[in-house]
Amino acid sequence: MSHAVKWAAAALGFVVVGAVVLWPTASPEKRVARLPDGSIVIVAGVSLANNSVYTNAGGAKWEEWLGRTLPYGMLPQKLWAFPGGMSVGARAPAGKTNLVIFLSHLGSLAHAPPQKFDLVLQDEQGNSVSSHPWGTSVMHDAKGTHYDVLEEYVFQAYPRRSKWLKLGWADQTAHFQILNPDFAAFSSWPPVALPATNRVADTVVRLTEFAAGATRKSAEVAVEVTTDGRPDCPWQVAGVEFADATGNAWPGTLQSASQARMGDGYRRTMIFRDHLWHGEKAWKIRVELSNTADFTPGIFWTNRVPVPAVGAAVALNMATNFDGEAVRLVAVKRTTTSLEFSVQSDVEPTDFRLSAVGGKDQLSSGRSLYSFTLASPANASFVDCVLAYHRSRFVDFIAAPTAP
Repeated sequence: MSHAVKWAAAALGFVVVGAVVLWPTASPEKRVARLPDGSIVIVAGVSLANNSVYTNAGGAKWEEWLGRTLPYGMLPQKLWAFPGGMSVGARAPAGKTNLVIFLSHLGSLAHAPPQKFDLVLQDEQGNSVSSHPWGTSVMHDAKGTHYDVLEEYVFQAYPRRSKWLKLGWADQTAHFQILNPDFAAFSSWPPVALPATNRVADTVVRLTEFAAGATRKSAEVAVEVTTDGRPDCPWQVAGVEFADATGNAWPGTLQSASQARMGDGYRRTMIFRDHLWHGEKAWKIRVELSNTADFTPGIFWTNRVPVPAVGAAVALNMATNFDGEAVRLVAVKRTTTSLEFSVQSDVEPTDFRLSAVGGKDQLSSGRSLYSFTLASPANASFVDCVLAYHRSRFVDFIAAPTAP
């Protein structure tokens, strides 16, 4: 027997022994599914973090040699030779946590490339939500005959009261069951009846509607806002965050909104992309209010900025510090009717906003990047850009969503 054959046999013997020792004992957990085409899907990783990354580093040199030398079916998955390596990852907003499921799909290139399916997450009570693949990475083995497709699925709200979690592709070809990595006993929040009213300083907020359901892909919230002694309420809704008693918390992603005058205040109806876990009886709705007119007392930052030609932009390098938060004025662009300013902060602030005095401001691309618009002067080489730094106000409601 040649040295190469003896080495391969010894290595293969180690693989078999290792597989016997490490093979999991019988349990309700199911992390592997075999598809009709002979390929297999493995729950390769589960992560609870703000920034989740799964990496397949590829085979070592001796594993690559085995992959080129021995038939594909003789080697367990971990010794298939996939040169190079691959990784996928997902990041949540600052201070938030995702549940991320990483699936590894392994099969023969003789079949059609694997399709991408949504992954359905279900708790023990039958509540469910689905996620599309957020990221995909593909490797081929050393012989170029088989593939390993690594995909990540992100759940921004997930069940924590169930010991077991069920997973399955939306086409019903693959089913899994895993232990819940965040299982614990939690108390429940008693909801208040709607409409409900809360006050912060001289501003009154009335929650009149909160609707969501297991078959609805959005959550609808309606509030009425007034300020004592003011015919025009300066405190506008700047954001809404949802949370539950088990620790799920997520800033609402606004899909659409409408606002109408109502006496001395206004009524605002908002529809958010649904991040609620429908098994919870009540949710906390935190409404953020931002001052839009009366910036006294406040902190002002004034910069004299060059006015570019119509259609042109000028990079800026102006910086200041608000209560320890670094803020930079980074660019100005001129259109036929306005000047558009870009402002950036190093962190995602949670309790303050910036507004352009005498102009229109709009938050975009997350809370760390702002856009401000001022009227374009007719004949001016410079313009004063005045930004106001002001603290937000918050009101909380514990409410049960009504069915759509």
